[in-house]
Amino acid sequence: MKTKSILLALSLSLANPINAVELSFYNYEKYDTLTSKLFKTYNIDSDTSSILQRNTAYYFKNYLKIDSVNSAISADKDQFLETIYQRNFWADKLERDISIPYSDKEVFSYFQSVQMELDHFVKYLKVVNVQNSDFSIYLYGSMAKGRFGANSSVDLRIESNDLGLLKAIEEGVYSKTNRNFRGNIEASTSLLSSRDILDPLVKVSIGDLSNLLEVYAKILKGMGFLLTSKDDSLSVDTSGNRQRIHMEFNPVEDRVFYLDKKASKVQKNIIDNFNMLIGKDESQDILSKNAFIARVSTLIEDYSEVQSDLETVSENRQDERYKVIESVIAKASFDRLKRGLAKKLLNHVKSKISSLKKLKSNL
Repeated sequence: MKTKSILLALSLSLANPINAVELSFYNYEKYDTLTSKLFKTYNIDSDTSSILQRNTAYYFKNYLKIDSVNSAISADKDQFLETIYQRNFWADKLERDISIPYSDKEVFSYFQSVQMELDHFVKYLKVVNVQNSDFSIYLYGSMAKGRFGANSSVDLRIESNDLGLLKAIEEGVYSKTNRNFRGNIEASTSLLSSRDILDPLVKVSIGDLSNLLEVYAKILKGMGFLLTSKDDSLSVDTSGNRQRIHMEFNPVEDRVFYLDKKASKVQKNIIDNFNMLIGKDESQDILSKNAFIARVSTLIEDYSEVQSDLETVSENRQDERYKVIESVIAKASFDRLKRGLAKKLLNHVKSKISSLKKLKSNL
């Protein structure tokens, strides 16, 4: 099969393709160099893992300033690893991907698998839309943000005036609250989800979803990257345009969404293992409870850190922490926090902490 650029087939007309603030990805080459050093440390082949390399550079950009990057590039192994492995949202994602690295072939195979599931979702959507109502579909999450990999899910948001349709989706098999949820395709709706923490949104049609790879290629093209396919693999490289990063990077609000997903998973795991927790094997019972208590305790601690940052912004404290938060968030996104989103998220986080504390006390 001849090498072909996926971009040649891009006849899609995505309405309002990006809904978020964009920033120039300055010093991309430096972040890429840092990624190459990380790959050498773990014997990961950059040539056959170009998508993982590009996504890793994206992670680094979101929590390492250029001074730290320059220092880490020349540092010894211990100092290098200490610099990149921090306790934050992005370092967690990095550690997950590096611990089980994926190749470009695996990403291609994953796209094929997800496409089959997505085709089923489209049929499912038509079945639950009993009133044949109008609706809009948006991609959000890692794909809309241009950092999709073999560990990513396809996050879809459905908007409609048909409350029955929205409820059916929220309670259906593509919702993470459903016991039969598979995990690769996740659908949420305007019925329960906050649009404020889902930016950027990429509007797509049913027809667009028939070729997810093309949709993703167009997203990456807008960020200055060229996604190509050859035989049974993919590769990503820089294009002639300046590299850009979408202003998904709000470490406060994005982390709320990330922690919500982790909390939901823990609660589901506890329900699924409830019989084991009350089983006859007392030693196993204690081990299981301790493991779940530790996970819930970590979530409470993480939520509490976010709560502190939200209080700092909502109360306009103007202290050192306030300045740090303001310095790493684009102005448009920070202004949105100050206008009221911080207070809204703060109430949400307090509610989550309260429910997790109750859950912990009941284990």
